[in-house]
Amino acid sequence: MKCHKLRNFFFIFLVFSLSNSARGNLVSSFDASFGFTSMNLSTNGYSKSLSGVSLIETNYLLWLNSISGAVVISFSELLQGEGKILPMTQLGFGYRYYPIGFNGARSILDQGVVGRIWKSTPFLGLNINLVNISVDAFNASLIAIAPRFGVELPLTTSLFAQASLVFNSASSTGAKETQVTYEGFSALLGVVFTDF
Repeated sequence: MKCHKLRNFFFIFLVFSLSNSARGNLVSSFDASFGFTSMNLSTNGYSKSLSGVSLIETNYLLWLNSISGAVVISFSELLQGEGKILPMTQLGFGYRYYPIGFNGARSILDQGVVGRIWKSTPFLGLNINLVNISVDAFNASLIAIAPRFGVELPLTTSLFAQASLVFNSASSTGAKETQVTYEGFSALLGVVFTDF
């Protein structure tokens, strides 16, 4: 019985994934950014500022046209900061909201004509990140909340420039003497690769 249900599930999944309407509503993109980050770390009487211009971030977005948003899988790392190599890495999951719609999304124009419009597109996002920090005094893994805002500018129909500002904040749980707090921001410039 379970095999029969599983076969039906895969059949339905295959039909929807191959249909034009599914492809029209579910599009993905990949972006890569490079930028600056600055953060303040503190624990039990120890405080340190960590900054660097070697922050690299990559994101995979699964766009959901019906709700003007995208589900995001994100990875970033600070290659070098304050003399340390890889002092910070992050893996995150989140959501981006495009208040005026996506670039290149199908839109109904005058008299029922369907077209695509490319324009500057702002976005708001929120990620939940697993952050690993390694500095002289301690190593820590924290869960950080990272709101962001930015804009995408079309260069071609499948390549966009992107600028974003990300804020990070986290605090570990546990006894006060072992508690680690982290807060900071990142400014990023990059490109978005997509195919419509």
